[in-house]
Amino acid sequence: MFRVDSRFEIHIPPFPGDHGWKAQHFHFVEQCFNVPLWHIQVLPQAAGADDFQRWSCYLAVRASDALGILLGQCWERAKLHVVLPQYITRADSISMARCSALWECRVHGQDDATALMFDTSLGSFVDPEFELLEAASVQKVAIRWRDSEIADADLRPESWRP
Repeated sequence: MFRVDSRFEIHIPPFPGDHGWKAQHFHFVEQCFNVPLWHIQVLPQAAGADDFQRWSCYLAVRASDALGILLGQCWERAKLHVVLPQYITRADSISMARCSALWECRVHGQDDATALMFDTSLGSFVDPEFELLEAASVQKVAIRWRDSEIADADLRPESWRP
């Protein structure tokens, strides 16, 4: 969740290709909770050779919201980064990592419980949307999104491996 202050709103005319969205612009926003911060970059598919393409950037505080943006349209390219709080990585400070895949997972011992796990350049972590889980407490079921630019990622769940 983000908090904004109307005193810091910037009035900007619509950009070409803004799809008629009624967006407000701010110099800054405040992240209200100490959770992963998802930075989603997407490049729309080109409609024609003369069309100007620009990356759109979004921020989200839940992996499921980031996934919704990534799967919401057919993007030409997409990149996903995540700012990880210290309690997730057990590092001395917050860390930023590139995400290579988002997985739907089953929680061990809870047949109806699911979670999202994300593979990054710093390791694999479970999104703490509902509760803080260790990666060992879930089993990968299905890949929901993968970064097509990162070719060396092993994207087979443990149950699919021979």
